[in-house]
Amino acid sequence: MGYAQCDEPIEVTIGSGVIMNVGETLTTPVTTGPVSEDCGEDGVFAFEAEIAYDNAILSVARGDVDFDGGLVDGWFTEINADNAGMLVVNGFSTQPLVGEGLLFNITWTAVGEGTTALDMSFTYNEGDPTSIAIDGSVQVGEVGGCDEPIDVAISGGTISEPGQTFMSEVTTAYVSEDCGEDGVFAFEAEIAYDADILSVTRDDVDFDDGLVDGWFTEINADNAGMLVVNGFSTQPLVGEGLLFTINWTGESGGTTALDLTFTYNEGDPEANAIDGEITVIGGDTPPSADFEADVLSGNAPLQVAFTDLSVPGSNPITSWEWDFDNDGTIDSEMQNPTYTYDVSGVYTVSLTVSDGTLEDTETKVDYITVTDGGGGCDEPIEVTAGSGIIPEGETTVTVPLTTGYVSEECGEDGVFAFEAEIAYDAAVISITADDISFDGGLVDGWFTEINAADPGMLVVNGFNTQPLVGEGTLFNMTWTAVGAGTSTLDLTFQYNEGDPTSIAIDGSIEVQGGGGGCDEPIEVTAGSGIIPEGETTVTVPLTTGYVSEECGEDGVFAFEAEIAYDAAVISITADDISFDGGLVDGWFTEINAADPGML
Repeated sequence: MGYAQCDEPIEVTIGSGVIMNVGETLTTPVTTGPVSEDCGEDGVFAFEAEIAYDNAILSVARGDVDFDGGLVDGWFTEINADNAGMLVVNGFSTQPLVGEGLLFNITWTAVGEGTTALDMSFTYNEGDPTSIAIDGSVQVGEVGGCDEPIDVAISGGTISEPGQTFMSEVTTAYVSEDCGEDGVFAFEAEIAYDADILSVTRDDVDFDDGLVDGWFTEINADNAGMLVVNGFSTQPLVGEGLLFTINWTGESGGTTALDLTFTYNEGDPEANAIDGEITVIGGDTPPSADFEADVLSGNAPLQVAFTDLSVPGSNPITSWEWDFDNDGTIDSEMQNPTYTYDVSGVYTVSLTVSDGTLEDTETKVDYITVTDGGGGCDEPIEVTAGSGIIPEGETTVTVPLTTGYVSEECGEDGVFAFEAEIAYDAAVISITADDISFDGGLVDGWFTEINAADPGMLVVNGFNTQPLVGEGTLFNMTWTAVGAGTSTLDLTFQYNEGDPTSIAIDGSIEVQGGGGGCDEPIEVTAGSGIIPEGETTVTVPLTTGYVSEECGEDGVFAFEAEIAYDAAVISITADDISFDGGLVDGWFTEINAADPGML
């Protein structure tokens, strides 16, 4: 079997087991994942294994280490077992190591009851190629309880060419009758894999001679890329070793993880799933997409030069498709394009490369940050407490506290702190510290302090070591109804200690039910917005507080809104007014936008 490349880090594993009585022995193998001639500078010519163990439970001597039949059989070896609790095994050769499987066996003798880890450190050459050591454990005697989490592993390997097969073993560490509430009677294994590289069917899963041979089993291999195996029994599982095997078929060249998710019972006892990996040699391998940018942040307009770092597979890369703003549209088909971001924001970038048949995509989330290129800070910054209604029969409503755009030039060196005080009518609504959520807001991750101890007053503080940049939600507030009525959310707000200046816009919460009638005056609000540099329009709503059928003499049947604005800054036409989806959608309406400065 050939090995075309070196897949680092190389997994090296020491086995686990159980010794029932003091004085008896157990042999555990030390095995390696695939090692090729391309590993290391010129190949692998040496190794060192250090295995720490509890010498009150186990003992080992030089003569207990056996290389017969292993990959390093015939190498020069040195064994140091003189220090109780530590076994050191070295090997070196003039011929490079090629292959996978057994390196050597260790026979342990039980000297006391208990469980000891076999804590292994392992290096090839002097660390080149890199390796990852997977520890084992040995249990001596009928030790009570259940040693959780229980390791469950799926083995990996190499398939020489597409069309050939490899058999993985799914194995478990020791499971006792004390595991779970009354023992282990069920398991579920989910194995995710790359369906372009491997395939598997129900008939490829075999329980013969495994610990669960004879159990009731269900296998679902219908969804390419995911194999699900379930088992259950009326007798508890006791022992360690093989659960079942999976016979994989290579479909195309490449390497895929065998990503194992495993549970015993419904999570009791706890299991620790150890993934595997299979490499299929030969066939066409897909390209691997990657890229970098010369700058990752700056003011708009920001020009960014992107460099393709993709690696071809079996065939040369013939096409490049770039999406610079994650809108699903191809923005460039050049290999190394330049793109200019005109609008502030945080951008996700994707590159898809193809050889004409196989392709791969690399996506870098929130990769480019573009800040307002206008300079300065647009003061005062509007900060608004949202409004909401708690209908009769409901108990809560969530409203945001939002900010206008904050740039890095706001304040002396940026905005690093804020304080919000919200006065409200405690006879109508209430709130606790747990009702404040920063998740997904601009200050998510900041240090925050919340004081909701005094009914009628909510105080929220936040501070950070990085400046605030952006606009939108700072945090959300979930208010609880106490009594019918309307409470103003009387907001006092400041950034830093007043630099930059801010203007606080109050909100309100209406709790419906109870007395009926019409809660006057009814608040009607014209929305606010920003047109960033490089854009031309913004849409804002005109919203109303709650209007009931008891408002007015017989209800509300008409309205008039006059909105004065600066015609030197913005403009509007009758076609720019939309009633779609609004409360007055379907009403007879008249719009006069003929006079600049007045709508």
